Amino acid sequence: MFPALSAQRKTMADAGEGLNRAGVDVVPWVPLRDRAQPVRCSLVAVGVLAWAGGATVFFRYPLFSSFGLIFGERGDGRMIVYFHEHLFNALRGKAQLVSPGFFYPVPDTLGMAPAFLLNLVPYAILRDIGCDPFLAFQLLLVVLSLVCFVACLVIATRYLQVRAWIALCAAGLVTFANNLSIKAGVGHTNLLLLYYVPCIAAIALWGIEDFPRIVPRTIAGVAVAAALLALLFSTDVYTAWMFTLTLLIAAGAVMALRSRSVAAVMRQHWRPLTVILAVGAIAFGVAFVPFVLIYVPVRSIAPLRSYQEYLSFAPLPGDIVNVSSWNLPWGWLTGLMRLRQGSETMLAVTPGMTALFLVFAFVLRKGVLGSGPWQIVFIACGVAVWAMGWLLTLRIGTVSGFWLVRYLVPGATGIRAGMRLQLIANLWIALGLAVSLEYWLRTASTGQLGLRNLITGAVLLFCLIEQVNLMNNSRLPRTRELAFLAAVPIPPAECHAFFIDAPRPADYLDQTDAMWISLRAGLPTLNGLAGWFPPGWDFIGAVDNFDAARRWITHTGLREQVCMYDRATRQWSLFK
Repeated sequence: MFPALSAQRKTMADAGEGLNRAGVDVVPWVPLRDRAQPVRCSLVAVGVLAWAGGATVFFRYPLFSSFGLIFGERGDGRMIVYFHEHLFNALRGKAQLVSPGFFYPVPDTLGMAPAFLLNLVPYAILRDIGCDPFLAFQLLLVVLSLVCFVACLVIATRYLQVRAWIALCAAGLVTFANNLSIKAGVGHTNLLLLYYVPCIAAIALWGIEDFPRIVPRTIAGVAVAAALLALLFSTDVYTAWMFTLTLLIAAGAVMALRSRSVAAVMRQHWRPLTVILAVGAIAFGVAFVPFVLIYVPVRSIAPLRSYQEYLSFAPLPGDIVNVSSWNLPWGWLTGLMRLRQGSETMLAVTPGMTALFLVFAFVLRKGVLGSGPWQIVFIACGVAVWAMGWLLTLRIGTVSGFWLVRYLVPGATGIRAGMRLQLIANLWIALGLAVSLEYWLRTASTGQLGLRNLITGAVLLFCLIEQVNLMNNSRLPRTRELAFLAAVPIPPAECHAFFIDAPRPADYLDQTDAMWISLRAGLPTLNGLAGWFPPGWDFIGAVDNFDAARRWITHTGLREQVCMYDRATRQWSLFK
């Protein structure tokens, strides 16, 4: 049923490297379309059913509460929904896109947080059909998970040539990963937007199917993929930057293993490569303009991350297996090793899947690493992303490889949580494991095939169980939030800006309260919450909220009438 290893080596050799009469390396290139496997509608239908099963577990808290609870919590989680609602208002002409109504009167504050541009259209559609902001955001994540699952399924079956049942499991491992559930629980739902990454990859692969021929779909696919990647930077910088870094690591692995082949392909097909790179660069550059407009103005008031700040969030060696105490099979290990349970330190790819992938990579690479088929190269890319990801982000004492990254990679000085790279590494490991298992099955003899199928099924089942996390990742009560906002009265006509009461030292929950009240009342607020804070702003932790307001008004030279909103009495008052 499957070709033996010797036959596959011969096939690859026939289509592989060689020398022309001038002694120059030649690599006959078989178009990706000729090697791609068809994706049947029946498989997509089965994929949707498989996604529904995984989504029921992953989104269980919103689903079983009838969406009374949504992903995230009342701090960062509520802030992220606020940004989506601000974009919706900007689309309707009711707000300035780059200047949300917080940290008033500082302009251009959208660049202090993820801008979520790619989410704008689907979120607006959900709002237009009658969903409230919180429900629209939750449904958006559900829809994106379906798109991600299908994109992974297409990539695995069509381009990585993985059989259907393995591809379905790989799509589940990517879409419903343990570390994504953790990020949802701590309120960092913006990182679930890595769901866009497989979609971008699938479009890019579709575009280059006819390479080295340049056809209209080549131009369209490359342009759309490049533009989406650029817009991903204006959606969630962390996701886009981390994904790009893993691409650089994978490219380095390919060069290390196939430098002669890469050089030969570049010599033979430099014209179509030039066209593809030019189209991609132009599309990326045009779509990158919103990022420049949003984030460049804010750099003067939002300093870049210091190396010391990075170290405070950096993972330690033990965090290589830190999947949180809520992980179904591995929670006990986290407690046994007394690993930190911080929101940025529990993001490791599940240890069982990682170990199995590394074992298969080691076994399969034997004897063919330097001359084997493309599967071995892809597996090596996954290993490189995992290994380099840890080497570059780990902290030992006060030393981290990220110090070097900060100097070599553009944008690295804006990164403070290096372990988020594991969210992207999970994608590489899941697909790498699928390719490893497929290759292992294809190289089996007839007598070995039955046992290997059983082992493969057991491996994938265990890896799927590993992704189950028992954390309550939905602590944002939708009904309560809507009732809170509905009770806010219309402010007096004299009010041009406001801040909220804080009977105790103000915290971040007070700030998100004020941001949502700002949307409800149509007034900008002196309060705010984002990844950065403007100089002179010190409402969080202030002992006297009135003094903090006075200092901010003096610091900014604000002359408009400021009001205070008392949440307990639901009354507005002029602030003097």
